[in-house]
Amino acid sequence: MTRHLLCVLFLTMLTCTANANSNGYISHPSNFNNYTISHTRNTLPERFDSREQSWLLDPRSQQITGPCWAFAVADAVQAYFYKSGFEEGYLSPEILTNCHDGFVFTKSQGGNSYIATACFSRLIGPAYEDAVPYSPLSTECPAHSVDDYPAYVLGAIILPKNDTIAIKQAIYDHGSVTAAIYFANPYYNGDDYSYCYTGTEKPNHGISIVGWDDTERKFIVKNTYGTNSYDEGYFYVSYDDVNIISECFAFEKRVEKSAIDTVYGYDKTGMISKYTYAYKTVSTITRFEAPEKQILNSVGFYIPNPNMKIVIGVLSAEEIIYQSDSLPYTYPGFYTFDLPENTFVENDFYVAIDYPYSIPVENAVENYNDPVIKPIGYQYIQFNNVSAWYDVGVGSQTPSLSNINFCTKAYTRKFTVETPKEAATEDLYVVLEGRINPNIWKDANNIEIYSNAGKLVEIIKKDTEYTYSGFCVLVVHYNDGTTKSVKAILK
Repeated sequence: MTRHLLCVLFLTMLTCTANANSNGYISHPSNFNNYTISHTRNTLPERFDSREQSWLLDPRSQQITGPCWAFAVADAVQAYFYKSGFEEGYLSPEILTNCHDGFVFTKSQGGNSYIATACFSRLIGPAYEDAVPYSPLSTECPAHSVDDYPAYVLGAIILPKNDTIAIKQAIYDHGSVTAAIYFANPYYNGDDYSYCYTGTEKPNHGISIVGWDDTERKFIVKNTYGTNSYDEGYFYVSYDDVNIISECFAFEKRVEKSAIDTVYGYDKTGMISKYTYAYKTVSTITRFEAPEKQILNSVGFYIPNPNMKIVIGVLSAEEIIYQSDSLPYTYPGFYTFDLPENTFVENDFYVAIDYPYSIPVENAVENYNDPVIKPIGYQYIQFNNVSAWYDVGVGSQTPSLSNINFCTKAYTRKFTVETPKEAATEDLYVVLEGRINPNIWKDANNIEIYSNAGKLVEIIKKDTEYTYSGFCVLVVHYNDGTTKSVKAILK
């Protein structure tokens, strides 16, 4: 039986009373969903419904054309929070619709999950609905603060197009995923709340998928027209709909607000395109400027292709502060990698990422975004670890590199020195006047000084002055052959 005939059997003509003006979803200019992955096994149930898990709140009404995508994102994040054990209540779509500077769309024109991801990566939203209520006719970014947020969301998975297993798994793991359909009344059956479209129109309506039923071959969809429409705000989209699982996202990585004070990054609108080269390794370095000493909590980045392995490095002007192992990522999307505790940065610091073949970039696309491209001197690219480093940004002598930003973020928190403590506590303490506290030297033979990057920088004997300054780890070697590590700040 053909797809068309299946849908004919699945539908009758519309008997719906809900708002039919559902235009509000705008497809991304580069469809990063268009890829495939392999599945070794499928152990998912034939039927799953997040409504039965108490992970969902009642559907809300967008009231006007346009904000459907933001409601879908807010609903998906809310479901993820509840599934994770954080019952935070309704999350507001208002910040996503009105505070996404860098994009050219108004609230009534629409958006997509890529826009939401870019906002979240900049620590813009999500906010509590009670703190930043949705206002259908407002166009200004509302006054808000971090106090209005339950937490940050620093992960977004771009799910593969038309991969039923991957989409189901994401729903099962996250509670909900965002999606998009072409919505028009003739394709809706009000008798059983079913929907199916098999034409050539692109998606125009953002929704979230919260479950499935293999027996009836349908996805369970949470809509954005309130509980007085459809099946108490839900309807059911056939597996044969051409768009239902073509542009799906899953949001994850809840980060407490106390973990981050500052975000560094130049890509306001996130990953717009990918640049692909005939090189096994494409290295990017992004320079940031910290006004004072800070703790680098994590690094944010996009993955443009499936099954990529990257390497992350953090550098100062003098040394390598940190270098990761090879990090595998199955799905494209936005990710954050947590750095070890007490990874310090100050003044100019650099985040390096090695990609295989392709790098994610922010560039301008007419009628979609209006990014601010950084001038040269902040971003650099190298090929196969052997070529020259090329400047990226406005002023670059390479035309293809003059109109892009790298999609790299650095998340830091404040570094404060508490009241100095005695070394015997084995906690952080301050050493003055170039000499180690006598308490440390008791029964000790020598002391090795290691930099924050783990590099041995100095070995000193008792009553010997040191020359190193800054955060370090002292490895004390005692006469009985034992050792002890002590954190220190040397001045």
